[in-house]
Amino acid sequence: MGQKKIAKKGYTLEVVSWENDGDDFRIERKTYQDKDKAIAVAKMCKELFCSKNNGGDGVGNSMDNECYDQVVEYMKDNPELTKNHNCEDDEDLWDLCCDYSYELMDGSDFYDFRVCEKVEIYYVPDDIFVNTIDF
Repeated sequence: MGQKKIAKKGYTLEVVSWENDGDDFRIERKTYQDKDKAIAVAKMCKELFCSKNNGGDGVGNSMDNECYDQVVEYMKDNPELTKNHNCEDDEDLWDLCCDYSYELMDGSDFYDFRVCEKVEIYYVPDDIFVNTIDF
């Protein structure tokens, strides 16, 4: 019998995303140690990565960097997202946003950003381990 960690200590974001016309749903999780950072990233998912095609003001399902200026402005307006990152120019802000998107929703073959359907934050006070059973 061994042990396996199933949850990390900290603030875990669980993001449900899709692309195109609501297909290819995915669930990704990322744990942050800082509560303010977790909240800022969750807020970005809801506000920025919502669909641009469903009457929203987001960048989900955008293509060919068409939302570049919108992404850069969002990153500038939300300094908690750039804290501890070396962003010297607009391209660095774009790249950082793409990194967040990939970590939280994975990539897309056709779109710059997938669409965030739902984001939740879970707080886990200590790492959670379970015993594994050999068979």
